[in-house]
Formats: sequence, structure tokens, C-alpha cells
Amino acid sequence: MLRGKSGIIGSTVSHMINHRAMITIQILMMSLVFLVQLLVSKPIFTDEMLRKKDVEIQNRTFFLSLFDMDKELVDEFLSDLQQYQGIIDEIIITSQIDIPQPAHNAVETGDGLAGADTPPYRLLSFFPSISRSREISLSRGNFDLELERRSLFLSDHAFQMLGLLGNAESDLSRESGYTILINQEKWDCTGVGYISGLPADISGALYIVADFSKYQLISETCDTVYFLFSVKPSEAELAKINQIAYSRLITDAQLTSYVKETDNLDFFSQTGTLAVIVLVLVLNLLSLFEYLLSLRYAEFRVYLLTGATWNSIWIFSVLELTIAVFLSVLLGGLISVLPIAQNIFGFRVWNMSPHFFIVNAFVFMAIAWIGFSLRWVFGKYRRSFLYISGGAR
Repeated sequence: MLRGKSGIIGSTVSHMINHRAMITIQILMMSLVFLVQLLVSKPIFTDEMLRKKDVEIQNRTFFLSLFDMDKELVDEFLSDLQQYQGIIDEIIITSQIDIPQPAHNAVETGDGLAGADTPPYRLLSFFPSISRSREISLSRGNFDLELERRSLFLSDHAFQMLGLLGNAESDLSRESGYTILINQEKWDCTGVGYISGLPADISGALYIVADFSKYQLISETCDTVYFLFSVKPSEAELAKINQIAYSRLITDAQLTSYVKETDNLDFFSQTGTLAVIVLVLVLNLLSLFEYLLSLRYAEFRVYLLTGATWNSIWIFSVLELTIAVFLSVLLGGLISVLPIAQNIFGFRVWNMSPHFFIVNAFVFMAIAWIGFSLRWVFGKYRRSFLYISGGAR
């Protein structure tokens, strides 16, 4: 009799230990999936934040179209706008310039005359300085628009094109490392990359940034002036600026809003792909969770035979899954702060916006609930209860 009881107790203890071990494995595996979700969602989150910031900046942007206006006249016009410096964060002046292909390179490549088939570039300058709301992302060099007065900043596409045309020479004798030839004069190129929030017709072009004081050494004309306001200007303020433009530039051109429409298709496409990937991973992991539930088959059968409804069993299972998912998210969050996590991810999770982790946590929980519901409805687990007499159908 004692042997029988000890055998039952031993079996029960062994069963509990195995059950807890499998729950631990379940939580660890779901934590791994959550960490994968954080890794994959980081570039999506970053791109979306930059897109929203670009839209916000461009919706505060107005432009004035000119036709090869003399740069000195534009300078006089801008000097008359000092009274509006409280509402104007930044002014961008631009012009289109041609940079001919170097003659020696044209001869070497057999292209004929130098400058043939060379693309136009956009020269731009910030006045009085670049807005703090913009971000500079460098792919080459080390650049500061407020300190590098003599040097140029090139967009990635402009640098690549100049390199193909043989006009971006490596020069180890200079701190910049690169020089380019414009108007028969060599200029240092100390920064190559991307500037956020630029109007689409600039960001999509081959643009070169020069300091405002050096702009006229490259181009004596200006074709467009962009105004970035700190707040949306009133109609009266716009009318006064237009009046100043008319008196100084003798132009009927009016300040026009540069409103950019939001396009969420790419964001939804990326997030949808991520959700499908995580859902597939979660569906595979839920087979282990269903096995853990099957170990309690007898317990659930008693519930059903004593009058419990099918929905109560489902709610009970969802609550247990929620606890497991919450623990896996908590564990994933703790793992993400370890020093080794930065080497794996390439970024610190907690240095991102607080919304990054919170949104990922809720999305992961939602995916787990959806995945469990799908397996519950279409899987074999629910049908196994339908044969229990007295259970709710």
C-alpha cells in the first residue's frame, strides 16, 4: 500500500517537474521570437519615425519660385526678412548647376568633348544656418555645416555620380580625403550622406551643399527659395513677405505651401510582412503550449462534465497563454539590456523611443492571441472535447 502511494506521489512530482520544465522552455523560446521581432522591427520603426519627421518639416515649408535670379538681389531680399526671424527657422536657396566631366577623363574614356551628357546638380545653401530639426546621416567623412565653411557636403547619389565621371578624387594630402572640381576650382568634400526633411524635388536630386558665404563662388543665380517656418504663418505674414519679394526681386511669384501627402502603403507592407513572419514562428511554438494544455486534459474534462462552458475553458487557456507571453516579453526585455545584446542587435533597445518596446510588446501579445485562436478553432484540440458527454458544445 505504501509502495503504491509512494509510486503515485513520485509520478505526480515527476509530472509537475516535467510540466514546469516545459513551461520554462516555452517562455524561453517565445522570448527568442520576441527578440527576433525587435531586431526586424527596428529599421521599420526608424524609417517610419524619419518619414513622419520629414512630413512634419515639409508641411511647414513654403517655397518661392524664381528664374535664375541674381544672387545679390536674393541676399538683399533675405536681409529684409530679419523682422521675421522669430517665425522662420531656416531658409534654403538653390540653383541648378552643371559640373562638366573632367577633360582628361573624357579623353581616356573616349566620350568626346568634356561635359557631354553630364547630369544637372542642385546647389543649395542654408541661411542663416541649418535647422536643428534636420538630421545629417553620414555615409562617408565627418561634416559639420556650421564649422566646415569651405567644404562641401554631397548627397550619396551626387558623390557616386561624380565618382563615375572621374570628378571625385581621393586626396590623402587633405583632411577631407576627397576633392571635386567645380568651375575649374578644387573643393574639399568632407561629408557624404543624407539630410532629412528636404523637399522632395531636392532630396530626389543630385544635390551639393555649400556654405551660404561660399554659394556665389559656385553659382551667381538662384532659382528657388524655401522657407521653413517654426509655426505655420498667417495669411497676413505671407502677404507681407510676398510684398517684400515683389519690391526687392520684382517678381509676381507667391509663397506656396509645400504640403506633402502621407503615404502609409510602404509602412503597412513592411509591418504586414513582419507580422506574418512572427505569426508563423508563434504558430509553431503554440504546438508546445497546446501539448502543455493536453497534459491537463483530465482537469478540463472534469470542468466540462460539471457544467463549465466551452468559452470558460477557452478564456482560462488564453489567460494562461497571456501569462506565458508576458513573462517571455519581460525576459526578452531583460536580455536586451545585457552588454552582449548590443553586439547581437547593433543597437540598444532601450535607447530607442519608449514606444518602440511598448508597441512591440503589445503586437507580440496580439499575434500570440491570434495564433492561439487560429489553432484552437481550426486545430484538433477543440474537437477532442466535443466527445465529452455533458460538456458544452
